[in-house]
Amino acid sequence: MLAYLPGREWKPRQVLAWCAYSAQWWEAPKRNPQNPAGIVACGEEDHRLGASLIYFKQGRAAGKPWLWVCLPRTGHAGSGLLDDFVRNYFSTILSQSPKTPTWVDIDRKTFVPASEAQVYPSLTAWLPSGELFELWALDEVHFQQHGSRCRMWVPPEMKD
Repeated sequence: MLAYLPGREWKPRQVLAWCAYSAQWWEAPKRNPQNPAGIVACGEEDHRLGASLIYFKQGRAAGKPWLWVCLPRTGHAGSGLLDDFVRNYFSTILSQSPKTPTWVDIDRKTFVPASEAQVYPSLTAWLPSGELFELWALDEVHFQQHGSRCRMWVPPEMKD
């Protein structure tokens, strides 16, 4: 089964992987011994970007094997490139062949050791195989991680 209800860990023993695209407001994820793999994705021009990124970071802090994908110049709209990537991600998880899970730095787009992912969970993400790294990291497929090219507007601080 490949399903998930963001904010509610619905049947985590039966879910292998899930993808949530630009959900509005989410409950904070909780620690759980069953942690299905997940993708949290959002368009950089979607007003849900901040909530989605915070949810991803909370999940990583809770030890979830999640991946962050931010789509540049995209609002709340579908993406064929994201659909293709998600299919590859799910296929990798469903395949019976041996996999080598990989941790990545979402800002630098580099591989990191599992020990670094434990120390800096909200800056790292999980891929079910290193074979997906190139597709995830390439600018040509327009996946941008949290960093200089994935913008979020923050209102100026008001002082009395």
